[in-house]
Amino acid sequence: MARLNIRTRIILLSSALLLVILGTNIYLTRKLANNSAIVAEVADLIGAIETANGARVAFGELRYWLTDLAVSMLTLSERNAEEARRRMEHLLDQVAARKPDRIDAVRTELAQFQKFAADAVEEYTADRRVMGNSLLAQARRHSAVVDELLSSIVIELTSEAAVARDRAVAEVATATRITQGIAVIVVTMGALVTFFLLRSITLPLRRLVVAIDGLNAGDVGVPIPAAGHDEIGAMARTLAMFRDTLTERDRLTAEREHERKTLAAAIATISDGFVLYDADDRIVVCNERVREIYPQRADLFRPGTSFRDILEAAVARSVPDLKGQTPKEWIQERLRQHSAPYSVAEHSYRNDLWVRVTQRKTHDGGTVFVYTDITELKRRQIELEQAREEAESANRTKSQFLANMSHELRTPLNAVIGIAEVLYEEAQEDRDGALAEPIGRIVRAGKHLLMLINDILDLSKIEAGKLDLYPEEIDVATLIGELTKTTQPMADKNNNKLTIDCPADIGVMQADSTRVRQVLLNLLSNACKFTEKGEIRFIARREADRSAKWLIFTVADNGIGMTEEQLGRLFQEFSQADSSTTRKYGGTGLGLAISQHLCRAMGGEITAKSAPGRGAVFTVRMPDQSLSGTPRRDEATAVAADFVMHNVPIGGMQQRAERDG
Repeated sequence: MARLNIRTRIILLSSALLLVILGTNIYLTRKLANNSAIVAEVADLIGAIETANGARVAFGELRYWLTDLAVSMLTLSERNAEEARRRMEHLLDQVAARKPDRIDAVRTELAQFQKFAADAVEEYTADRRVMGNSLLAQARRHSAVVDELLSSIVIELTSEAAVARDRAVAEVATATRITQGIAVIVVTMGALVTFFLLRSITLPLRRLVVAIDGLNAGDVGVPIPAAGHDEIGAMARTLAMFRDTLTERDRLTAEREHERKTLAAAIATISDGFVLYDADDRIVVCNERVREIYPQRADLFRPGTSFRDILEAAVARSVPDLKGQTPKEWIQERLRQHSAPYSVAEHSYRNDLWVRVTQRKTHDGGTVFVYTDITELKRRQIELEQAREEAESANRTKSQFLANMSHELRTPLNAVIGIAEVLYEEAQEDRDGALAEPIGRIVRAGKHLLMLINDILDLSKIEAGKLDLYPEEIDVATLIGELTKTTQPMADKNNNKLTIDCPADIGVMQADSTRVRQVLLNLLSNACKFTEKGEIRFIARREADRSAKWLIFTVADNGIGMTEEQLGRLFQEFSQADSSTTRKYGGTGLGLAISQHLCRAMGGEITAKSAPGRGAVFTVRMPDQSLSGTPRRDEATAVAADFVMHNVPIGGMQQRAERDG
């Protein structure tokens, strides 16, 4: 029952009672119909009894008139006898509907009676009285049988009527008892069902009332009836939701209070000044730090003070540095900044104070201010700017010195190299080995010194941002062939195998031909220098991605390789793998640094991968159209580019065989 709503319960109770009443009425109606049929049957039996008695009376009259006819021979007697016979026949026909067999017996005896009576009349008419008396005596015997049969029929019909009457009375009594029993059961069951129905409604209602009273008293722990499927269950669910809402409200209130205390503690302990203004620009909360930053206005930073009052007090107390503005203009500027959703401004004050003010609007129209004392930061910034200017000046002086020194050194060095080469050629022609060997050392040392001077000059140009690039169309296959011819002697010197992998249809690219040669030759010479009796692979290919088309040059060797630490400083100026490498292979540590600068100036990148004893792989990634138009000056800006890594890595230092003056 608890799974049904109240309306359904009442409807079911009413329907049950109506069905019981309807069933009782149907039962009584059927019993009354049965009793009516019995009463009708009794009435029919009474009518049949009356008819049988009438037939008996008619037979008596018939017998009388036939006897009188036999004695008196009167026509009136004959007529009366005939009328009595017809009336008796009619009555017998009516009784025959109920007692056909008995009536057939009566008719048989009646026929015998009439026959002997008629014969007696005939004998009396013929004046044969003895014979007539004999026949009349026989007729009386048959009349006695007829009379006895009619009497028995009357008795039977009377008995049947009594039985039917008794049955009707018995059925009425039974129906009365059953109806009374049903009425008692219905009343009892109705009372019980009504009791349980009301109990199923009143008990939950009483519990709901108790729960409501408890919630009104603030007791959220009060038990709430289980939510059923009826209206009271819906009320219980609603009340449970209300209780949960109260519980959640209390929890949120406690959390909000905890958060408020935590926020207040956090605001009080932060190193910056903090002020929260409401939508009317009045202080809601602030910390002690803001009073320490503005000691001249510390008394104004309290809840309720407006932002304009603080500005006007600052002007009145000559706190801010107006920087040529009038007090009114300064206030208007601060108010304009204050109206912005977000702003960051730095303000200076007369007591050599710098404060960075960061403000942001809140969702409810308020404003959060964060005041940061940047006085020390400003002082350091000024010092750093002065130091930077001094460093830039020193760097410019150094670059100018290096450029001048390189120029002054290269002029006499070229003359020395030229004269030494002439002397070397003459010594070879004279086959003077004792003279050719030291002169050859002079030529090689001079060229090596010239290479170092050129590296330093390039580095100074890069640092000064004065490295000019001259774009031109380069046939990549031709470039690879020229580099192969230049590199092959270097490879042969250490018994290395030089392998070239370049498609014949690789096409052309736009770049500074001299600088591209310089970069690739530097990588190839390094590979030849740091590999002995190994293999050097030089691969050129094209690659495309979403951003551009690229030319990829890969120089791979199986030489000495490098550690992760050495790879980390590979492209730094004047940096080499270690001192032992420098002593064994020589070099200044400028080649790769300059090559990386050149690649980036042309929009490319050099990447390296290596492992000790497993060689190294250097990958140069250049855009297909790296340069176009008029000569471009490198601003020493690193251009970000994707790079290709291979499984074998490349090593260390470099040396240059071909330069631009």
